[in-house]
Amino acid sequence: MITEIEFNDLKENATKLNCSFSDYCKREGITQIGFVPSEYVNELESAGFAVYSDWIDFFNNDIASTSTNFKDYNNILFLQSSEHSYIKEMVIMCANLSRGFTAEKEEWFIDWQRDNDIIIIKAENILIGYCCVSIYDDGNIMWVRRISVKPEYQGRGYGKTLLEQAIVYGVNKGAKRGFLAVDVLNENAISLYKNYGFVPQSETGEITMKKLNIRTK
Repeated sequence: MITEIEFNDLKENATKLNCSFSDYCKREGITQIGFVPSEYVNELESAGFAVYSDWIDFFNNDIASTSTNFKDYNNILFLQSSEHSYIKEMVIMCANLSRGFTAEKEEWFIDWQRDNDIIIIKAENILIGYCCVSIYDDGNIMWVRRISVKPEYQGRGYGKTLLEQAIVYGVNKGAKRGFLAVDVLNENAISLYKNYGFVPQSETGEITMKKLNIRTK
């Protein structure tokens, strides 16, 4: 069982016990540390951890303007409860194709749909991609939580279509801004998001580190 801790809690607990980060992690069996400040990365690397993901926040401050030249998306498809098994299969196929992109369980998607939506895209009536979207900040911000396309269909513009549909979804819901996060090493995704007006808020973001001998799938 993977034991996780946020960095601030790790620092506080290690200080109370007057021990190093390395000793505390060994004592408690810690294998994952979240929200690591960049200045502590080297110290944790010497303790046997490695950066698993470094998510940067991107914002588009005017999604309505971005959507002006889109084609009409009058029939956006949304995931149905009968399709959960298909998305589960796709999630497993896409896990870890990019750093930090993990395989969420089917229950995660069921829970997400209680208050949010999942846009899907099909080819030859086969579900080949999805985008988890939400509206927050009193309806002002559209959040793209996850975008994923089956490996064999990647590079054909389906991810671009999902992003455009997510932006249209946000505009239709009355949102003014768009938000998403992407790992700093995911250059293809970053290029795509920048082309659609999403701007990074910093050079580094939410860093997660994992013990080197822990499987990430």
